[in-house]
Amino acid sequence: METTFQYPDHPYGFDAIWARAFDPQTREHVRFLAATPVNLSEDRLFAKERALISDVSEELRQGRRCQVYATYTGEKDVTLRLETILRQAGFRDAVRQRPASVVECKPAG
Repeated sequence: METTFQYPDHPYGFDAIWARAFDPQTREHVRFLAATPVNLSEDRLFAKERALISDVSEELRQGRRCQVYATYTGEKDVTLRLETILRQAGFRDAVRQRPASVVECKPAG
């Protein structure tokens, strides 16, 4: 079910999500379809991303440094998407990989 937690940060590129549950009658684990998520277009800026850009802008406007931590950096890695949208919004960034992926933002220029 961990896969379903990734959807708000990466609402595209998903296939059907399968899970397993114990069936007490057969005393076996059975596979079942847990969800079939709707894949949204990668060409749009999502509300969560717009809020991130707004937060980063405000932090930098106040002279604060800003770091964005990414939880999902494996199969559904969000760091490239974060890097892209922050650059398009006019920020310089530096992505650091594992153990924790961090995107540091600075005003462009």
